[in-house]
Amino acid sequence: IYSFVKMGLTASLQAVPEKMVERTRTMQLSVREIQMATAIAQSRDMLLYTGGFAATVAVMATGAFIRSKSKAGFIPLLPLSFVTAYQYDFAYGNKMERVRAEADILANERSLVRGRLAPPEGNLLVSTQDYSELFNVRGEASD
Repeated sequence: IYSFVKMGLTASLQAVPEKMVERTRTMQLSVREIQMATAIAQSRDMLLYTGGFAATVAVMATGAFIRSKSKAGFIPLLPLSFVTAYQYDFAYGNKMERVRAEADILANERSLVRGRLAPPEGNLLVSTQDYSELFNVRGEASD
């Protein structure tokens, strides 16, 4: 009976860390999805403000043009159009996918970026030396 109980207890104790790892992984992925959704929601909210501001400037520039025939009022629309287009791309386009793809490229080229992805000195997570040993990064951070 003792060996039967011992084997059952050992098997259940080995299963606990596996369950904890799986729950932790699931929780981390859930938090990541929530953070990404929040970033997109913030971008959509910001798009409302930048789009509204750009539309207001366009109406005011058109009114100024009708009164004075001066096209100078349209100049602020150039940078505002870039800002609005960027916000739209992030909120409704595929900007997040392009950023994630670029991050994947950087993460896979750890040794080439020579520690640029290393955490800053004085952080509480890991020292620069431990990071270098952990990810086989050679050289010091430059740039």
